[in-house]
Amino acid sequence: VRELVAAAPPLRPADTSPPAAGAEQAEAKPVAAVKTVVPEAPEMPPPPQGSYVTKFGAQPATGPKDAPVVVFILSDFQCPVCKRGADGLRPLLTEFEDVRWVFWNNPLDMHRRARAAAAASMAAFRQGKFWEFHDTLFENSRALQDENLERYAQELGLDMKRFKKDIADKTLDFQFDANMRVASLLEARGTPSFVINGRKQVGWGSAGGVRSMVQREVDAAKTLIAQGKTPAEVRE
Repeated sequence: VRELVAAAPPLRPADTSPPAAGAEQAEAKPVAAVKTVVPEAPEMPPPPQGSYVTKFGAQPATGPKDAPVVVFILSDFQCPVCKRGADGLRPLLTEFEDVRWVFWNNPLDMHRRARAAAAASMAAFRQGKFWEFHDTLFENSRALQDENLERYAQELGLDMKRFKKDIADKTLDFQFDANMRVASLLEARGTPSFVINGRKQVGWGSAGGVRSMVQREVDAAKTLIAQGKTPAEVRE
């Protein structure tokens, strides 16, 4: 996943080129590493606190930075299944001590307000309120017009001048395009999708199912750490 994040070019999902050879299609299987030419990214703002930093900018994250298990949540704020997934995931975000959760905006073109909502979430992220805004967006996933997004920001007490400036930041389009290209290379175009220490799960079944997959990776990580591996080596 780290190689994909660092190397995938920012192409919109309209690109119809076939998936990279060797990419795994089965769910909950290790994903294949794919290397491509690294595009030149625009200058990015400093990463906010609680970031998972990539070459394409900071992603919102929660959980310890040195966690041996990292879960990427590829999601779309206008996706009804993602809303169910967010509701189910909420208690899991604080249940595991050894897991870091990274939110990966994958705003599908079929959802007209998904990209605007994603931009608003990142503007809130820059003011330290991503997860609160995340919950508000999913609670109001049928009301994502510009005036609603501004109202949610006001209700959270955000600096509105800064919010409006950040929501219009063109580097976010670069980041979302890169995020979506990574999802395409992973063959995880559907939302929500998860990558749990390199194992992919496309779609939402239940919170219990995700909990079980995460717990397996936590148990495997503890075994490796007991054998002398560091958390970084476990993630590798």
